[in-house]
This record gives sequence, C-alpha cells and structure tokens, in this order.
Amino acid sequence: MTCDQPPLYLTDADVEALAPPPGALADLVASAFREKAGGDAVAPPKSALRLGTTGLYCQSMSAAVARVGAGVKWVTLPRDSRARGLPHVSGAVILCDPDTGRIQAILEAARLTALRTAAMSLVAARHLARADSAVLALVGCGVQARAHLDALTTAFPITRVRLLARRASSAEAFATAAAREGLAFDLCSGPLAALAGADLVVSSVPAAPDLSPFLNAASVAPGALAIMVDLGRSWIPGSLDHFDVAVTDDIEQTAALAPSNPAFAALCFSGDIADLEAARLPERTGVGQRVAFAFAGSGIADIAAAAAVLCAARERGAGLVLPS
Repeated sequence: MTCDQPPLYLTDADVEALAPPPGALADLVASAFREKAGGDAVAPPKSALRLGTTGLYCQSMSAAVARVGAGVKWVTLPRDSRARGLPHVSGAVILCDPDTGRIQAILEAARLTALRTAAMSLVAARHLARADSAVLALVGCGVQARAHLDALTTAFPITRVRLLARRASSAEAFATAAAREGLAFDLCSGPLAALAGADLVVSSVPAAPDLSPFLNAASVAPGALAIMVDLGRSWIPGSLDHFDVAVTDDIEQTAALAPSNPAFAALCFSGDIADLEAARLPERTGVGQRVAFAFAGSGIADIAAAAAVLCAARERGAGLVLPS
C-alpha cells in the first residue's frame, strides 16, 4: 500500500470476504502483540459511556502498531437489539497510516470484531490449551460462538461440541448452521452438562439486565482452558479461585476495568498475550491445571485485522473509494 492511495470504505460483507483465514489472522494478531512486547505497539485502556435516556452503550479503543497501522474503533451496543432487529454490535474502525497519519480506510466493525476476538482467543489457546483438546463447550450460541468454533477447529482436534444457550432454539439453530463432517453437537440442558469434561470452554453470553452469573469454575474439568469472551459476566465470581492460572489480553486495561468487573477483580492474572508471545510468562506447567483467558478486547488486534483486510482490498480492487 502507498500513502497516496485514496481511502476506502469497507462493509461487513467486504470484511467477511477479504479477511484472512482464522489461523493466518491469528498469526498476524500474534505478531502485533510481539510488537507490543518489544515496545513497538501501544493501546491505552478502552473508554466507555452509556447514554442513560436510551440505554445505548458505546466504547472506543485506539491503538498503533509500528509498520502496520494506527487507528480507533468506535463500537455501539444498543439496548434491546434483538427485539428491535438490530445487530448486537455496530461500529467502525478508522485506520490510518502509522507514518503519515493519513486515513487509509473506514471499516464496519461488527464482523471485524468477531474475527479479531476469535483470533485473540486462538493465539492464547495455542499457548494455554492442551494440544489434544477434543471437546469444546460453547456457552452462548451467537456470532462469537461461531467465530470461535471456526478458529479453534483449525488448531485442535475437536470432535464434539457442546452447546448451551438461554433459548434452546438458539442452540438448535447453531447446530444446524454449523453442522460439518467430523463434529458431533450436543444440546446441553444446563451448565454442568456443558462444562464437565470439556477441554475448551468459550463463554460469549451477551449482557442483559436480568443476567446473573451461572457458570461455576469448580465444574471446569482439570486441564481445561476457559475463554471468557463475555468479560466473565456469566461466571460466578466466588468460584473463580478454582482456576490455577489466569491470563488476559492487556494487563493494564484489565486492571483498569477490574473495579467495575467482578470477574476481573476475582481473578489473579499472571500476564497477558504480549507476555506469552515474548516468552515472559510460563505457559501451562501441569496437564491438570485449570486455565482462564479472560479479556476485554484489544485495539491492537483490531488494527492488525483491519490492516490485513485493507491490504486484501487494495490487491483485489474491493471497497468503495472515498474522496481524499
């Protein structure tokens, strides 16, 4: 890419079509976190606001990765999105050239967020999960669950997937949509049936006013990795001391969020993805350890994913050219 190219607008459909496969995207995200470990990437803690009159919840996160890109993501989560026929997450990423600062692209953020989050989880799982992990439990059967299924099956010999959703119809629809050769899907009646004996657990339960934590870490099998995409909101805070190891995506950001996040406050984090990638953090030290990866999402991963999508768009002549 050259600096004098006009900026592009890329839709969620463009992102879906242009994003690298899950394993390749995870490689790019891992590389960006190695840049952070070396001091060549920065991402301050995300900021958030809630508009009390409408219940609209908004987040912004900025990041810069040397030789890759810089930018900011603005994400909105409207109240009662499902009932109103709205996506759970909307927003955009503004990507700039890290040298000149010129805007290179504006990308819709819903699909990008799902893909980069699963890529972050895959990066962590490569370090923290047992290589023979074969049983995956998905607690929550939405967009993030599908992205994580696609990502984790590229690296682990998963043969059985357990599904738990607030509505049985959601789990049934997920199993139908995600059906593929070599995978068996089990619809679970409750948390214990989902967690017991699972090697990998992904919780991606959306926030809701009536949500009470219902996952007990004592039910997690020895040797399992729990990936808390939902910021741990579905986990009973008082049970989280059953995890032997806890890792996050960005230790500074997680510490800043801990006062308002019971799960983050309850877990004792030993480090983050940058520490894993820089080999500054011991990985699993015993096959029976229960490990938690609890995280809030990082702008570094957004920038890495957005830059990869933009590169593919330039190569293929995709996207809407904006006035420069």
